[in-house]
Amino acid sequence: MGGPDRELLDRLHEAVQAGPLVRPLRFEWVPHVTISTEATPDVGAAALRALGCYRGVARFDRVVLMEEVERRWLPLVDAQLGPPAVVGRGGLELEITEGRVPGPEAIALVRACADEGAFGEWPALASPPGTNSIVLTARREGAVVGLAAAWSSVSPGAAIHVGVLVAANVRGQGIGRSLLARLEDAARRKGWTVTSAYGHGPPEFFSSSGAWVRGLLG
Repeated sequence: MGGPDRELLDRLHEAVQAGPLVRPLRFEWVPHVTISTEATPDVGAAALRALGCYRGVARFDRVVLMEEVERRWLPLVDAQLGPPAVVGRGGLELEITEGRVPGPEAIALVRACADEGAFGEWPALASPPGTNSIVLTARREGAVVGLAAAWSSVSPGAAIHVGVLVAANVRGQGIGRSLLARLEDAARRKGWTVTSAYGHGPPEFFSSSGAWVRGLLG
């Protein structure tokens, strides 16, 4: 209900109430943690007494926008907290943001490339498996121009799958190479064994742009 940083949370809530995220509030917005949705009044009162003096530290590394689909909350798009990486500052600047789920604009790029037929269809790139995936989105002047994703199963030593897409009108400008290099850095930070990565797409791109992608899949 309160606390020293309540004002910061209020400002964050106001900031995201913009564009397609604007919606009327049925109830007053109160930052909270839901402990139970089925507790009786007696149980709720006992929980409040037991947790009244509880203090803890929570760390958040990303913001996730959820969508309710058939009574299940699924991630629609996410963003890792912190400033985006900027490549080519002062020239053809490229902003690269990291997350785990490709957003609608990025998925539109996947579909456009699939329709083009140049890279084939990669359903996994449009929806890599949640927590065990890395998704990099490249933007230029606010428009999505590239996407790179790496995903793996949770099994120890499992192979990494990699995909890189660049919009047709900006190919040949080094966007794919920049994405692949940053994808490798992100995979290493997660502790993945990058020597067993498999690239989905043109073999010549991976052979000339990223030695860490050992296997090649068409």
